[in-house]
Amino acid sequence: MHYAVDGKGGVHFAFDSEFSNNKAATIAALNAPRYRNSSDLFESALADLGKAPPNTKGAVRHVFFAIEGLFKLMFSGETRLTAKAADLLRPVLQRQFSEDKTALQVSMKVLEAFKDWIEAAHFYRHEQGEEDVAQPPLAVAVHLVSLGAANLRWLAEIDAANPPA
Repeated sequence: MHYAVDGKGGVHFAFDSEFSNNKAATIAALNAPRYRNSSDLFESALADLGKAPPNTKGAVRHVFFAIEGLFKLMFSGETRLTAKAADLLRPVLQRQFSEDKTALQVSMKVLEAFKDWIEAAHFYRHEQGEEDVAQPPLAVAVHLVSLGAANLRWLAEIDAANPPA
């Protein structure tokens, strides 16, 4: 069972405690007015997972849109989030961690993982031109949404540490 009942009797999607902790941390990171659109889209992803049956494709799409929206806030000239566009983060991270070689190396690896996540999410991000909607299995969707939540939080933290000029 992937649902929990809150103190008021409301039923909510609850995959496991790690998912719940990740969700709460991401919501907290998106608390600033600047991130309202991304926060709303992330909440939509969570609502998609809470449907019976879960709308796994919608969940993946909404978390992708939440990340893409935040990325476009950070890089106003970008119109789409792609692995290639994500490389715009490289100089930001290089400036942010210029004094900490280990943190910089780790951040570059995290950036590569983020680019892989973008490419993986694109399988469900775009219509496949088929009659039946391809719904990712729940385990795949939860993994993509969990990683997406972590990526969303990571971007919000980078953005907060590097405010726009």
